[in-house]
Amino acid sequence: MSTYEARHRPFTQNISVRNVNDALEHALRYLPYNSEASGSRAGRVMVSHTPVITCYANPCERVLFSPMRDANPFFHFMESLWMLAGRDDVAYPVLFNSTFGQFSDDGERFWGAYGFRWRKWFGYDQLNLIIEELKRDPTSRRCVLSMWSPGYIVFPDSDTTVNMVQPDLMQALGGGKDVPCNTNVFFRVVDDSLDMMVNCRSNDVFWGAYGANAVHFSFLLEYLASAIGCKVGRYWQNSFNFHAYVDKFPEDKFNAYSNDARAHNLYETEQLKPFPLMVGPREDWDLDLCVFMRWSEVVGMGDDTMAIPQFDEPFFNDVAVPMRLAWMNHKQKDYASADSLCNLIAAEDWRAACKAWITRRWQRHARKVDGNDQ
Repeated sequence: MSTYEARHRPFTQNISVRNVNDALEHALRYLPYNSEASGSRAGRVMVSHTPVITCYANPCERVLFSPMRDANPFFHFMESLWMLAGRDDVAYPVLFNSTFGQFSDDGERFWGAYGFRWRKWFGYDQLNLIIEELKRDPTSRRCVLSMWSPGYIVFPDSDTTVNMVQPDLMQALGGGKDVPCNTNVFFRVVDDSLDMMVNCRSNDVFWGAYGANAVHFSFLLEYLASAIGCKVGRYWQNSFNFHAYVDKFPEDKFNAYSNDARAHNLYETEQLKPFPLMVGPREDWDLDLCVFMRWSEVVGMGDDTMAIPQFDEPFFNDVAVPMRLAWMNHKQKDYASADSLCNLIAAEDWRAACKAWITRRWQRHARKVDGNDQ
């Protein structure tokens, strides 16, 4: 089959899997035989001939364990909370990923921040309305969460002045670094479970689809399902342009990455269980999130006497707090304390991923100190 025939055949690739580890494994077996090389704004890519739809049966199994991929679990976790808090500032996520700020146009805000668009960008909280609608009518097919902005948005700067923001396409054509890749989300309730489809205009395999996206959109799904009062259903990721950056992830290593993802799928090999995001009323969870974010962004900034807040939700007391403290000690290169704090993380999956990630940094630091770093 010629490249032209492959590109234009009436076909969409479906990857139906249990979790994100399975998804990465299967995608990297598919892509080398169903793609072509292309250029992009961010370097050379291998692009699928067709759109790719990934369906997760267990979307809460969101943690990628592959040592070869070496995803930063702290960043994925904290970025997801930053999104649910409806924020767009650069300062918080760069605490956990120092290079992340490169995607900001002004160094202070992210134009396309998903959480800000969920909760503030259009002048109201979209999540609140979706929760209200699906509580009122679980059969509703009208719950669409928008992230792409096709028209001008007017923000009040104060009681007397307003700020008009241009459409995303205009921002992109003007050289903007950050317009939403994921553009909208559909929700429906089926058999008392909340299903979700995320539509993505351009989806990178390693960093996006099976990295950050799998975490923060499954957080969103679980948050809404808990608030509505139903179970977490399935999660579809519809990727129109499905690609991998081959300068960073060479094609000749795809098979090794795939094998590593399969070998380290700890949800299967060690039967790890996700930890529930929310057990009480959503209002209490939201208050806990606000308190956690305020504490999290200043802890370790010189005030060693700052007390750890106590939360209503176990998720914050038993998962988020020890993860934040472990990260703080990692940044101070106190790897022994960071590792010990990881042991306190009640979520089995996040605990395993954080300990392994810290251990790799600890070993790298030890080799550097000993002069054996290659």
